[in-house]
Amino acid sequence: MAFPTTVNSQITDAVTQAGTQVLGSGPAFATAALYQATAQAMANAAHNATHAQQQGYIVAQAATALAVARLLGSAEHGVGGVNPADILASVYPPPAPSPSPAATAAAALAEGEAAISVLQAIAAGGGADAAQARENLQQLAAVAAAPAA
Repeated sequence: MAFPTTVNSQITDAVTQAGTQVLGSGPAFATAALYQATAQAMANAAHNATHAQQQGYIVAQAATALAVARLLGSAEHGVGGVNPADILASVYPPPAPSPSPAATAAAALAEGEAAISVLQAIAAGGGADAAQARENLQQLAAVAAAPAA
């Protein structure tokens, strides 16, 4: 019970009990939040494990199909019109071929021309951006005029 005041003692007791309840329920809320976060993490782990298992089954199925085709002696011709190499290629596609040096140079030229066009358009405007664009164009001109290493 609180000290005697001009306020009704029942009101002061109710306010005191409400404050005590808030302080007392804090640890329970923190524990509940911990349990909820742990449950979510466990559910994510289970989902990831299931996904990994499914992917493993897909690879195992492709390997089994290839092994059966080889056991049947038709690895070169395929079984039922299906070539085992096509099955493996669908699971593990071959890497894309590297572009030729000429194609790489043409792409670099196109990108450079596009960049110069953008800088020229900005330089035609005004303000700090235009000054920076003009400076960048001068730097590009200096790089282009330098002999190749």
